[in-house]
Amino acid sequence: MHHDEKDGYVLSIVVGGLDEPGDWLLGFYHSRIGALAVNASFTQDDWFRFGGSNGQTDSSDFKGHELRVARAISESLNLTARYFAVDALSGVRGSNRFRLDLNWAF
Repeated sequence: MHHDEKDGYVLSIVVGGLDEPGDWLLGFYHSRIGALAVNASFTQDDWFRFGGSNGQTDSSDFKGHELRVARAISESLNLTARYFAVDALSGVRGSNRFRLDLNWAF
């Protein structure tokens, strides 16, 4: 069924940076990950949560976009907002997800 779906990519455009307090970052990401491009049980699940069990995920066989906006609060602290819009390559699963991260480097 998925024997030819071994490729995956993420393309991104990022403007800005988070080096100094008050800096901004804006990013756009487009992803397409074939069903056999990665071992889906052990990959990241930032883009969507299509299920899985026992601490594993199902993070392949999808295409989608991420929009990211971040602001540096201090040299070691930033706030990042991420919006994901994802659809399965096969089947009818889809996901819209918003995530807000407070990142602290120490």
